[in-house]
Amino acid sequence: MIMKGRFILDYLDENNFKKLERSLKKLEEEINQKEIKISELQQQLLKEEIYTDYQKVGEINYEIENLNSEIENGLIKWEEIQKSIDELKYFGITRAVGA
Repeated sequence: MIMKGRFILDYLDENNFKKLERSLKKLEEEINQKEIKISELQQQLLKEEIYTDYQKVGEINYEIENLNSEIENGLIKWEEIQKSIDELKYFGITRAVGA
């Protein structure tokens, strides 16, 4: 009975580990895409037709600020997920996704 319970717990931990790894990878991709978008927006600000239009500059800066805020929140979430992964690794649940 104890072995059956331990097996279920191991299975749930391994399943959780895989979900966390997938979430971490997805989050990293989202953060990367937002960083690319910020870079593109910053490049737009260098164009004369943009930097001479104060309204357009304001809109772009607002979008950049929002993206930076989303990145900051994503990094906080990334740290939380990574901590959970590290805890599962510490307890011996170390199989990677696809392993």
